[in-house]
Amino acid sequence: MPRVGLTREKLIATATAIADEHGLAAVTMHALARQYGVAAPSMYKHVRNLEDLHSAIAAEGLVLFERSLRASDGSVTGLARAYRAFASNHPGLYDASQSPALTAQGQGQEISRRVVSLIASVLPENLSPDDTVDSVRIIRSALHGFVTLERDGGFGQPASANRTFEELCTVLTMIVSLRAVTTKQG
Repeated sequence: MPRVGLTREKLIATATAIADEHGLAAVTMHALARQYGVAAPSMYKHVRNLEDLHSAIAAEGLVLFERSLRASDGSVTGLARAYRAFASNHPGLYDASQSPALTAQGQGQEISRRVVSLIASVLPENLSPDDTVDSVRIIRSALHGFVTLERDGGFGQPASANRTFEELCTVLTMIVSLRAVTTKQG
């Protein structure tokens, strides 16, 4: 019998903490059952299966990710800094929030669209829909690549990753500015 007071919300909160500390792969029904001192099958009273639990973690990650991006100053650099801070402070939630398989269900799709809209909001208004899509993809790809390389120790050089990140922000800002100019001229 599950511990009295164990709810889906508590289970998801515990799972998100495990994901941030040890990675999403560490979130298993057995790990949660050990955490609560119950048998693993009792977890299924609160979640359908492990994929349901991981999707709930992804949705929670997207909510916090969106909140972090909304708190930025609305510039490309501000958005990039908020993006990096979230990925650094919540590595498990970040990974889950970037998984299309996990975010394609339930509220994940809607929140993902809002996150993309937040990124698009730092772009010039005169971009065509195709140019907006391309620009959002460029920004997301650059930031995701940077935070993933940084987290995984991919910057083996002694130079400051912070300096490099600020240079990346400058380049992204320049790309966005150039897109605005070329669109006006085109």
